Amino acid sequence: MSAIPSTIPLTMIRQKLNEIIDDNDFCDQRVLIIVPDSTRTTPLHVMFPVIRKQLGEVARSISVLVALGTHPPMSQNHIRRMLGIAQNDPCEDISLHNHEWNNSAALTTIGVLTEHETRELSCGNLAMEVPVEINRRILDCDTVLIVGPVFPHEVVGFSGGNKYFFPGISGPRLLNFFHWLGALITNAGIIGIRDTPVRRVVDRAARLIKAERRCLAFVVASDSSPYAVFYGSPEDAWQQACDVSEQVHIKRFQRPYRKGPFLCTEDVRRPVGRWKVYVQARACRRRRRRTDYLCTSYQRCLDHPWDADSSDRLSREGLFHETMG
Repeated sequence: MSAIPSTIPLTMIRQKLNEIIDDNDFCDQRVLIIVPDSTRTTPLHVMFPVIRKQLGEVARSISVLVALGTHPPMSQNHIRRMLGIAQNDPCEDISLHNHEWNNSAALTTIGVLTEHETRELSCGNLAMEVPVEINRRILDCDTVLIVGPVFPHEVVGFSGGNKYFFPGISGPRLLNFFHWLGALITNAGIIGIRDTPVRRVVDRAARLIKAERRCLAFVVASDSSPYAVFYGSPEDAWQQACDVSEQVHIKRFQRPYRKGPFLCTEDVRRPVGRWKVYVQARACRRRRRRTDYLCTSYQRCLDHPWDADSSDRLSREGLFHETMG
């Protein structure tokens, strides 16, 4: 096994980004920058000011869109802090926006994945026509730049790349298709694997985007310092980042662990929280064939109890053992 690479000092980020980003890609372009929300470990507070200055010298306009997927929206102040924008900065050169997955007025349909395509891409797991909806701000740009990390992901294999379009800024129909396909294949058949049916769906849908697609993909340590940064097409930059992520984020063992918890910390006060626990437990069911038990642990916010139906269903299937968070 090769040695784990050293991280790049944050003080060297400016030099690194200036070296790899091609200004010609953004000359006189309306640029849409897509970034993750604060649930991702990133040095955006260091990287974004450099990108803003570099592109601001050549681009016609710059907008930033937070790829929330279905996550809650971020306040303007929260976005500014995440991006390293000073409180007294008027931000007259850029605009900051949240994605709105459940607002039809904020979405546009750019094409369709046919039943034949979804059957082929999903290896027969699902076959249906899926409209490809995406945030309509994609129509108002000439070039879109993805800025985000790559790491092993339980639904798509590795995060990053075109995943920032789908489900990052997509509408509900492809978003739901994406997650259900991942649940059918299960975590054990996806996480840490590059070529997954879910990734093929994401990449196929991204080809429907008319704007030029560029990507700044990076791999980070737990303190958000980057091991490496890559620039290019979403596909190429993502592949290079996966090479590093496989090395620094995955530790492989000669045998499977026979005992281990499945941890889910959803807010069970909300129906969607209970649904997520149930779906995620089901997604791990294949793994139970080689484990002794599966433990579902969650935080009982404000001592709010589970509804009886959710816990009963998990208990009947042998998937539930409650622990207090």
